[in-house]
Amino acid sequence: MTLSQEMLEGLLDGLPDGVSLIEVGPVHRVVYANRAYARITGLDRTTLTGSASRLFGEAIESTVRAQLEAAIVASRECRVLFRDRRADGTEFWHDVQLRPAEPGPLAGHILAVHREAGARVAGRADAAAVEVVQRVDVLTGLATRLWCEQMLARDCSAAGREGRALTLFVVHIDALDRYAETFGRQGADACERRIGRALAAAFRRASDCLTHWESGRFLAFASAMTLEQASAHGATLLARMRELRIHHPRSTTGRYLTASVGVGWGVPGRQGGEQALIAAALSALEIAQGEGGDRVRSVPLPSDGPEGGASA
Repeated sequence: MTLSQEMLEGLLDGLPDGVSLIEVGPVHRVVYANRAYARITGLDRTTLTGSASRLFGEAIESTVRAQLEAAIVASRECRVLFRDRRADGTEFWHDVQLRPAEPGPLAGHILAVHREAGARVAGRADAAAVEVVQRVDVLTGLATRLWCEQMLARDCSAAGREGRALTLFVVHIDALDRYAETFGRQGADACERRIGRALAAAFRRASDCLTHWESGRFLAFASAMTLEQASAHGATLLARMRELRIHHPRSTTGRYLTASVGVGWGVPGRQGGEQALIAAALSALEIAQGEGGDRVRSVPLPSDGPEGGASA
């Protein structure tokens, strides 16, 4: 059975949560808004539809807009909680989840789910309520990219002062775009959730942090490792991926879904802090992918690691 547009809109109108479909462009334009979203904002649907999305207007806090814009550029999921105002000027807590409506790095439409979060944050400190939402990635349940990057910056600053090394892992799922083309967006999302759980089992220490960094890619960092131990841990991550035995009929590395792992290692702060560590991990990842994928490669920061640059 194929749903007509009228039937689909009828189903969306029956949802308790607000839903809007946003066309990505110079002005992010709302092309559909359901009844609940109109109720939450206090605006009628004809005003919402065809207009620039309120999420990117000047009335929205700049840090919130920046998070949403970054998610659109990267075509990744995002969740924010912020103070908003209805058409009549009354304030409310607006809980918004964004996700690409289409697979691929250049999604043309974004789906937004809107909830009024006043009841949920009542009786709790505002800052604590915001922190809980912004720490958890909607798709995987891992730490959000924003939270993990903030923790990475903090740990890099401390490690630089103390002269100790940090290890950064970037795990990239091989040929996930082909997997999504075969099994659809929902299949790819389910796959990333399984992989996220498997990777989380390898980062259990309180000082570890793992995030779903962007579509098909995870980032994690840890301390108290030598370069050799970091490379060995990267191999453990690959082994956990293989143990899932997720069938991938269009894989370039075998019958099952695999990943490439880039490891950046060194004492941050001497060569640019967390950005240098991320750059080293991405450089190592590029080497691993260039060699065919399903492998781990490591790059130490200059002067902090052993000579020779990349290592297996």
